[in-house]
Amino acid sequence: WHNFFESRDRCGYSTPGCWEPEDHEEYEGILYGYGFSYVYLRALALYFPYPNLAFAEDAPFMLKLREKMGASRVGLKEDVEGLCLHIVHSTSSTPDPAVETMLTEGELNGLVVSESTACRLHLQRPWFRSLWTSC
Repeated sequence: WHNFFESRDRCGYSTPGCWEPEDHEEYEGILYGYGFSYVYLRALALYFPYPNLAFAEDAPFMLKLREKMGASRVGLKEDVEGLCLHIVHSTSSTPDPAVETMLTEGELNGLVVSESTACRLHLQRPWFRSLWTSC
């Protein structure tokens, strides 16, 4: 995942190789637990709704889909293109994820998400402008 750490004005890239889970269950919870990056059909979410939890509902939802539909139909795609940029802000419910490498400004500008209208609109905001000049 590509992460922007608002508190540090830095961008980093996280992969499963930089995590240190205690066991396989924790590893899968981390792997399938970041809902900001999910893509799924609405019908699946209606048929297998997210659990009613105040925190960490993402992993149970995805693991239930995988259990019911099969591991070959529910998977993960490494985001080397930068389709998604996770904003880790002061009110995030998740702690800062482990980072394998920090991104340079050129690498950040090369992400697909940097071409989106949403990013262009956010460039007008001071905290987001720092994202493009500080990394």
